Amino acid sequence: MSAEQVQHLLHELREHQIELELQNEELRIAQLALELERSRYFDLYDLAPVAYCTLSDKGFILQANLTSATLLGMPRPSLLKRAFRGFIHCAHQDVYYHHCQQLNRTGESQTCQLRMVKANGDTFWGNLVSTVQEEADGTLQQRLVISDISEHQRASLAERKTELARSMLQTQEQSRHQFSSELHDRTSANLAALRMNLELILATSAPSRDTPAFTDCVADTWALLEDTNTGIRDICQDLHPPAFDLGGLTAAVQSYARAIYKRTGLKVEIACSQPPVDLPNELELALFRIVQEALTNCIKHARASVIQVNLQLDTQPLHISVADDGIGFREQTSAEVNAPDAAPPTGQGLQNMRQAAEFLNAVFCIDSAPGRGTLVSLKIQHPNETNRL
Repeated sequence: MSAEQVQHLLHELREHQIELELQNEELRIAQLALELERSRYFDLYDLAPVAYCTLSDKGFILQANLTSATLLGMPRPSLLKRAFRGFIHCAHQDVYYHHCQQLNRTGESQTCQLRMVKANGDTFWGNLVSTVQEEADGTLQQRLVISDISEHQRASLAERKTELARSMLQTQEQSRHQFSSELHDRTSANLAALRMNLELILATSAPSRDTPAFTDCVADTWALLEDTNTGIRDICQDLHPPAFDLGGLTAAVQSYARAIYKRTGLKVEIACSQPPVDLPNELELALFRIVQEALTNCIKHARASVIQVNLQLDTQPLHISVADDGIGFREQTSAEVNAPDAAPPTGQGLQNMRQAAEFLNAVFCIDSAPGRGTLVSLKIQHPNETNRL
């Protein structure tokens, strides 16, 4: 190789060296930029004040930020590949199911509020915002944003309970007025007739008592006493069934069902399971009032041929339902209720049941449609196993 060729080769090598140095500098700058973006991603994703999770189409956690791990009380590696549903409180599994169904059906962002469970069993209220994303391979992934709203729920619950207390006081006054009216209607006419009969009996001389007219008056008096006694007993049965003190909720519902059949001929079928431990008396009484109100609504409005009462007291949560095969009804939507020219909300009885259930922190649902009957259901945590918020 000649000297000129060597010089040319050295020149080309220097050019390549300069190009490599420039490329190396560009790579270094790109690496620094990547590290900066990674740091920003860490700040925005992992250190975000809300929890981010990515779920597979089967509901398993694929990705989660550090806030998710803190909120759910589990190290991030342990979160991955776990079913997200396992962190939903058992009483709100249906709420999450319908949330996911609506998300998949519409493809639009969905929001819900429900109780969630940490790894150690503690519960909290979470606000879920979900979106769905189609991946390159055609699979769907659910993106979740979770916020802890327990403090907000506690404050709202305290305000709501104050409102409920006022409303229930009004309901008590209405019940007292209704009791007063019913007692008057069931007894006043009979008592007036009894007074007239007794005055007639007292005014009848001994020789005149051996007559058909006197015998009829005594028989009528006896019938009036029986009818008055029956009316008062029925009112007392509605106020506080004697069976309640002997056998609790189940016995009270069975006794009330027999009374309904005796008065109206309407058959009430009852399926029940006993709780593993006794329920507090005040809880049983509150649950009985809800069942009683539901049965009263069936009698007054449903035109049903049969009513089915289901008392699942050995499950967690407790589940109580009252179903009929009557005419059903269409519930008003929230928009209809809040409209300026809205008609009064559906039924005072339904409102009373909702308020009583809310006061118990129970999940209350009504499923009805014209011609399809009505299902009233209630789910509530057993007090001995209720987790704190």
